[in-house]
Amino acid sequence: MIATSRVDTGGTSSSPRAVSPAGEVVAVRDSGQTRDLLLIGTDKSVRELATLPEPDEFVIGGVGIDDRWIVFEVVRSPRNANGVLPQVVRLESIDRQTGVQSTVAEQSAGDAAASPERNVLDGFALSGGKVYWITRDEYNGDNGVAHSFDPVTGDRADIASGPIRDIRTGSEWSGLPATLPTEVAGLSAEERALLGTDGTAFGWISSAPEGGAGVGYWSSQTGVVTVSGVDVEVTEFLRPALVFDSLVIIDAGGSTTSLGYSATIVDTRTGAVARLTPRDPGQDDAVVAAQDGTLALRLWAGPGGRVKQPDYAVGMLRPGTLTSLAC
Repeated sequence: MIATSRVDTGGTSSSPRAVSPAGEVVAVRDSGQTRDLLLIGTDKSVRELATLPEPDEFVIGGVGIDDRWIVFEVVRSPRNANGVLPQVVRLESIDRQTGVQSTVAEQSAGDAAASPERNVLDGFALSGGKVYWITRDEYNGDNGVAHSFDPVTGDRADIASGPIRDIRTGSEWSGLPATLPTEVAGLSAEERALLGTDGTAFGWISSAPEGGAGVGYWSSQTGVVTVSGVDVEVTEFLRPALVFDSLVIIDAGGSTTSLGYSATIVDTRTGAVARLTPRDPGQDDAVVAAQDGTLALRLWAGPGGRVKQPDYAVGMLRPGTLTSLAC
């Protein structure tokens, strides 16, 4: 079923980046000559949003999307370069109402030329209609500043500074709604740290007394459902759970090289647990994001023409396309 979820985006290689609150998928496409940002509708229609200048020098990195805005990273990563570390150089926004594209933040030429580099752009998020991001004082430095930008008013603010670890831990932004259902709001701090939602249902991970991990799920139809004894190392898992239909997906983005699988999928209807393993050696699929009944996947699509860089395709699943997992 996953292999048949492929969306025809044209180009040589395409990868999903995020899912909107309405279930649309934002993806990037590489034709070999251009790099484009795409919006894929729930009907699998494809619309081009932006084309990146200097496609042999830059790529599109992380993407955030809500009902009004799309924000994406411009990353320096020369095509076919060997040993060059990708680096975010700019954050761009697109107004979904007008189509206008604007620069949110950019490392200056002077900061980029300094040794060590200064004010290096780091992680960003789009939350509550605002853009948040971190700049490191120096390249690979331990200290930095968290910033916010309101694209409607144009207001900018520095909201925190100090050690990067403290800034991340105390971040104001989150993909979760401000008000949680009572049963979910009562979770422990550790469980809340790994809490994920598709906009309606919630999934989380917690240590289980009988060993392994417990996977929790809540929806207004089911209440709290718990599946115990899931074989996953909770202390090494840092990404929030993904929720799709009745499935809670953990370890998304896991290394098939070290783990042998790229995600652990728990069906809360049956208690069954499955791993997303390569279709063949080296042919790795990955779960990327889930929201509003859409599960976005990155599918292996060919060996590619670059060393250690295969071609990919976008996969999209909607509710009702998967059968229940069996124990």
